[in-house]
Amino acid sequence: MLQDKFLPQYQFSEKHSIEINANAEQVYHGILQMNFSDSWIIGLLFRLRGLPSGSIRGIEGLKEMGFTVLEEKLNKEIMFGLVGQFWKANGNIQVISPQTFSEFNQSDFAKTTWNFEIIQHDDKRIRLETETRILCLSESVRKRFSRYWFFIRPFSGLIRMEILRIIKKGTKKNSV
Repeated sequence: MLQDKFLPQYQFSEKHSIEINANAEQVYHGILQMNFSDSWIIGLLFRLRGLPSGSIRGIEGLKEMGFTVLEEKLNKEIMFGLVGQFWKANGNIQVISPQTFSEFNQSDFAKTTWNFEIIQHDDKRIRLETETRILCLSESVRKRFSRYWFFIRPFSGLIRMEILRIIKKGTKKNSV
C-alpha cells in the first residue's frame, strides 16, 4: 500500500470504497479517465471553494489543480500528493515533485496523500478504495487545519464518494 510509503504518520484521514463489476484494467482506465464534470455535486462544491469545476478530467486535470502523481502501480494503485495551506482561500498549493514530497517539511504547511487502490475479488469483481491522509507539519497548523476539517470533511467525503461513482459509471461505459 503506497499510503504507508508516502505518509505513514498523519493526523486526519478518510476512506471510502465501492464495488465494481469489472476487471482491474478496466477500473484503472476508469481512474485515469475520471471526469469530475459528470457530477453536478462536485461542480457545485468546487465552485463554492473557488476551484475549476468543468475542466477537471483525468490525471491531467488533477495535475492542473496542483496534485502530483507520487507513484503508480499499473492496474493496482495510484498515489497523489499535494502540499498546501488548505484552510486558506487560495490553498497556497506548492509545486512539488514525487522526489521532494517526502522531504517537504515547512512548518506552516500540511501534506496530503490521496490514493486509489484496486482490490481484486475475482476476474470480474473489484473493490476500489480511496484514502486521503493529511499530515500537519506543526502544532499550529494542526489546530488551524482541525477547524477547517470540522467544516469541510463531510463535503470532502461526498466528493470522494461521487468520484468513486464516476469511476464506476465510466468503467461500465468502457466495458460495454
